[in-house]
Amino acid sequence: MANSNSSPSRLGLAVGGNDNYALFLKKFAGEVLTTFTTNNVFANLHNIRTIDSGKSAQFPITGVATAKYHTPGQSISDSGNSLTSTINHAEKIINVDSLLISSAFVANIDEMMNHYDVRSIYSTELGRALAQRFDQNIAKTLALGASDSSAVAGGGIVTSIKITSGGTYSVAPTTVTFSAAPAGGVTATGTPVVNNLKVVGVTITNPGSGYLTAPTVTFSGGTGTAATATAAITNFRAGSTVTLENALGADATGANIVDGLYKAAQLLDERNIPSSDRYCAMPAEFFYTMARSSTDLFNRFFGNTGTLSSVELPEVAGFKIVRSNNLPRYGVAANSGENNTYSGDFTALRALCFHKAAAGTVKLKDISVESEYQIDRQGTLFVAKYAMGHGILRPEGVVLVNAKMQ
Repeated sequence: MANSNSSPSRLGLAVGGNDNYALFLKKFAGEVLTTFTTNNVFANLHNIRTIDSGKSAQFPITGVATAKYHTPGQSISDSGNSLTSTINHAEKIINVDSLLISSAFVANIDEMMNHYDVRSIYSTELGRALAQRFDQNIAKTLALGASDSSAVAGGGIVTSIKITSGGTYSVAPTTVTFSAAPAGGVTATGTPVVNNLKVVGVTITNPGSGYLTAPTVTFSGGTGTAATATAAITNFRAGSTVTLENALGADATGANIVDGLYKAAQLLDERNIPSSDRYCAMPAEFFYTMARSSTDLFNRFFGNTGTLSSVELPEVAGFKIVRSNNLPRYGVAANSGENNTYSGDFTALRALCFHKAAAGTVKLKDISVESEYQIDRQGTLFVAKYAMGHGILRPEGVVLVNAKMQ
C-alpha cells in the first residue's frame, strides 16, 4: 500500500498566510533592529529629523539678540537709536547619503530556520554593521565641527591686543581704530594706553562682534612714527580644540584627560552652551586610562557617583561619559556614496565633548530588512538598509580633545 502525501505544520507559516517563511523573516528583522538599537551610541545624543521625500533637509539656525538701555521718550523702533535687535538667520542643509546596506546570503534557508544560533549571528552582524557606520559618521561629523564656524555670524569678538611696536612720538596718539566688522557685525573700539610717549597697550571699550578674522589696528592723532599692534579674536560661534598636556612621545595620562575635560567645559561655558545635555565620548582605551589613574578621582571629580566594581564614570566636568570605539583615530578618506563630509585627519583625537544640539541627522529611510529566496542560487539574500545623512548644526557646541603630537 503506497503512502499518501502528508500536510506538515510549517513553523514559519502565519495563520491565513501563504508564505512559509514569513514568521522567520519577522523574527530575523526584529533581531536586526534590536541589535542596531543596542549598539548605537550616538542616536540619542544629537538631533534627528525624518523626511518623507527629497534628498536633503533644512535646519534653521538663528543668531542672538542684544540688550540696551532705554532713555525715556526715545523711540524703540527708530533704527537710528539702535534699540531693536537684529537677529541673524541662516540655514544648514544636510544631504541624504546613498543607501547604506549590510547583506548576507544564506545558501540553505531550512538550515537557518532550524539552527537559530546561526540566524542570530547573521541578524546580529547586519545590525551591528549598520550601527557602527552610523556612529562612525556622527563621530566624524562632530570632530570636523570643532574646526567649523556657525552659519550665523556674530560670534567673533576682539579679546586681546598685542603691541608689536610702541612707536616714536613727540605728541602721543589719541585714537585707535579697528577695521570694520563684516556686514551684520559691530566694529570694535578702544583707547590707546600711552607711557613716556610710547603706546604700551589698548583698552578695549567695545570688543565688537561678527569678526571672521582678526581686524587690523591703527593708531592716529599723534606726531611721530606710529605704533603697530595686532588683534586676537575669539569666535564664540565656532568650534574649539583642547590640546592635552601629555609628554611628547607618550600618550595622555588619566589626569591629562580629566584636565582636558575641564578645559572643554570652560570653553562651552564661555560660549553660553547649556549645561544640560552635554556628553563626552572617548575610546575604551582612554576611558579606562582615566578610570584607573587614581581612585581619588572618584572622590574629587565624580562626587562618589562612580563605582570601581562596574567601572562607571557617569559624569566628569558636567559631561556624561560615553564609551565608543567608533571615534576616528587616523586619517579618513571620503567614500563613494557619501553626500556629506566625513573625511579628515583625526590622528590626535582622544575625546569628543559636545552638546546634543551640535549635530543633526536627516533620515529618509529608517533601518529595514528585506529577504528574497533566489531559486537559481538556491538560497536567501537578506539585506538590512537605511538612507540617512549627518551634518554639524552648532559648531560652537563641540570641543575636540586632542593629544599633543609635537
